Parts: sequence; structure tokens; C-alpha cells
Amino acid sequence: GTIFFDYDNDTDLDLFNSNGPVNPPIELIPNTLFKNKGRIFELDQQSGVMDYGIGRGAVALDYDNDGDLDLFVVNQRPIYDMTYRGGIVKSKLYLNNSNKNNWLKVKLEGKYSTTRGLGARVKLFLPELQMIREVDGGSSHASQNSSIVHFGLGQNQKVDSITVTWPGGKTQSLLNPNINSLIKIEESPNLEISTFQKLIKYFTN
Repeated sequence: GTIFFDYDNDTDLDLFNSNGPVNPPIELIPNTLFKNKGRIFELDQQSGVMDYGIGRGAVALDYDNDGDLDLFVVNQRPIYDMTYRGGIVKSKLYLNNSNKNNWLKVKLEGKYSTTRGLGARVKLFLPELQMIREVDGGSSHASQNSSIVHFGLGQNQKVDSITVTWPGGKTQSLLNPNINSLIKIEESPNLEISTFQKLIKYFTN
């Protein structure tokens, strides 16, 4: 299970990987979390997620609704005896309480495309930065991240706007949303297809 998610809400996407061989007693590798340092990813050994198990699926979600993303890791039952490693490692939920950075969550409510906005692209505009998230339909091995889009804002105090591109190419914008909150955007019936999407349709028809 490999996923990108902003676990410290600093605007950069970090990388988590759940590890483990299918059939122990092959040497086990712990789960790993790599912190995004701009041009490099650095192993975060103090994250508390470097457990040993037969890691398969991984899911990022704000389980406790406190504004940062938590992790759920699905561990497979071993085929061989694991008593020497402490027995069976069950699936685990890791609660994130690592930072005080700002954040924003966006919940899409589709009316004319997909119900939860699956396939939609959400673009967030800060004064000096733009970020894009996509609502996917399969995020890791046999797993699905929350369909609520999450943005870490770092120390930014203001979001200029959010633009949603719904499946099919129609766009919808929201100005000056409140930070540190969950924003619900319901798909409007009277939307225009963006110029970019019009060009795609023109050259593919």
C-alpha cells in the first residue's frame, strides 16, 4: 500500500508505504513514512508508524475530524507461525497529532456526474501557491482513501479560491472559503465546460 498525503499539513505531499512479505519467515521490513523536504524525501523514523507486519492496504483519512490525516493499515494474516515475532499483527489505525498547521477539507456532492465527485479535480489557490487534488476510485492495494479532499495550508491564513472540475469537464468555483473547516460543494446544474476541456473534446472528436 503506497499513498501520497500531506500528513503534517505543510502543503507538501509526503509518502507512506506499508510493507511486509506474503509468507514469513522472510525478513520483515517495517512500514515507512518519507517526509517531503522539497527536492528529496527523508525517512521519518520518529513518526510512530514503522511497525512490523504483513502490510497490504493503506488508507489516509481524517478519522477524528481534527484537520490532519490519519492512517489505517491493513495487515494480512501470516501463513507461517509468527510467535517468534510477537504473534499476529492485526490491522492498525494510526492517529495523527503531529502539527498545528492550517488546513482545508472539501467534500464534493455530485448531482449530475458522480455522487461523491469521483474523477473530479479540485484546485486550490493560495496567494503564492496552487495545489491540485483528484478524487480517485482506488488509492492503494484493495483500499480506498476518503473521498473528502484534504489540503494542508502550512501557515497560510487565507485561501483565494477553489475550482472544481467535475467529470465531463464542467467547472465550478468558490471564493474565499474559510480555512480550518470542511467545505461542502454541491454540483450546480448551470455550469460551463472550461476552455481547456473544450479543446480536448475538439481534438479527440
